[in-house]
Amino acid sequence: SIYHYDLLETLLDIQKLTDSGYTGSLIPHIWFQHVTFQTGKPDLLGMFILADIVYWYRAVFKSDESTGRIQAIKKKFKADMLQRSIGAYAEQFGVSKRQVTDALTRLAEKNLIIRELRTINTAHGNIGNVLFLAPNGKTLLAMQDSIPFEDDLMNFDNGSGNSAEEDPYVIERIPLRNQTHKG
Repeated sequence: SIYHYDLLETLLDIQKLTDSGYTGSLIPHIWFQHVTFQTGKPDLLGMFILADIVYWYRAVFKSDESTGRIQAIKKKFKADMLQRSIGAYAEQFGVSKRQVTDALTRLAEKNLIIRELRTINTAHGNIGNVLFLAPNGKTLLAMQDSIPFEDDLMNFDNGSGNSAEEDPYVIERIPLRNQTHKG
């Protein structure tokens, strides 16, 4: 059967997918400008690893079904920081341990992550040099805040010769940030 493409239906389906708890690693577009090599080219492995670290730090909210109020906010890992090995990332992304080590170094040098090597106690004795990772929320927020505001986007040329305000392909304007929409 031939699928009939409908833009509005597709947009609504994707919104439903998002609202349904669509999970996994997400890479904001702004990262392509900030998570880069010295040449200015995007550091894709660095972005994949950073997105995975951020995913693990996205809180899980437990709500009361009758009131809808949040009862608890939980983390997805046991310790105070995420414990991941370089080998696990190498296997996850199909790259070498050296590539992962280099990507983690680049992320730490840009102050995007915090790395700690710790000794942990187990039932089989102490294990040294265990890698723990955390995103640097302040740096990530500053990077996100570098996105242009809605007023700047209204003057954007979308390639049709029309400003975003006059764009015939716009179905509905949704304000950026936490502004209120008065439609």
